Amino acid sequence: MLLSTSLLLAVAAFPSPVANAVPVPPCGSILVVNTIIGGLPTTCATPFAYQIGAPGITVSCGAAAPKVITGTGANLGFVNPGFANVTIRNCVMQKFFIGFDLLGVANNHLINDQALLNSGTGFNIFKVVFSTFTKDVATSNSGDGFNETYGVSNQYGGDVARSNLVNGFEFIGSTTTPTNDLVFSSTSVGNSASGFALTSTSGSTFVSDTANNNHLDGFFLRFGSNGNLLTSNTATINGVAGVAGAGFEIDSSGLNQVVNNVAKKNIAYGIHLDANTFQNKIFVNADNVNGLFDRIDNSGGPYTLGTNNFWGGNAPVWPIAHTFPAGLP
Repeated sequence: MLLSTSLLLAVAAFPSPVANAVPVPPCGSILVVNTIIGGLPTTCATPFAYQIGAPGITVSCGAAAPKVITGTGANLGFVNPGFANVTIRNCVMQKFFIGFDLLGVANNHLINDQALLNSGTGFNIFKVVFSTFTKDVATSNSGDGFNETYGVSNQYGGDVARSNLVNGFEFIGSTTTPTNDLVFSSTSVGNSASGFALTSTSGSTFVSDTANNNHLDGFFLRFGSNGNLLTSNTATINGVAGVAGAGFEIDSSGLNQVVNNVAKKNIAYGIHLDANTFQNKIFVNADNVNGLFDRIDNSGGPYTLGTNNFWGGNAPVWPIAHTFPAGLP
């Protein structure tokens, strides 16, 4: 009965289209028409703050400045359980379990939204396809900032993940379906794991992205992350004392191209490939003052790892005569 009442309130109070800010819909509302959520900051203790209930609608949390909505730490913020062609913009979801929970949707657009201080993931993106995330920010969440699982052909532009307790951006793909995402001009800084972490993610492009001061690797490709392109990215000061962080780390993956990137002042490696990599192309990258264990452009030397990886045109070329400390791969 409570859910039905909320639904009726949402339909009655917000005729479509909405031209101006309207009274704040009650927490727990299911939104089925275009809605501008105005008013002062709101605290929601319902199972979810707002749920999308129809395709093709736009929800905006304030026009001039984003509206802050606060949870209990155990409930959900914005939920879209499967409706296509939905836009959510200017919403700040804080202290929920998940800030934005997108489940099996297509052609959704999140613009200038923020997820902060949530007890789980900031943006949970599950089986989402052909959707865009533009200038969204995930800050100080206890899980990943952005977590995309089994997504296809999504686009991230100008997004920021900072100070999250796991990865800034995590992409978990399928071994049978190419991911084909585009991530550009996005920044991942100060996260407790990696800046951009890819697992079984294939066919994606990362261009002009920045990974700084993450505790593990700047860009981490693993477990069958094949056929990706990383170009014009920058990885700086990744890794912490006692942890062999790299600017770019590729493990158990192949057919990737790492081209025209910059790795600078990372704790251990600029670019590092493990022994299970194959047919990766690492060329025309700049490697500046990384840690003692740096390993960029190691072709022909005794520390070349993997099978048929191609290194060329990187600068500077690491001296073959360098001796690595005992126990380092």
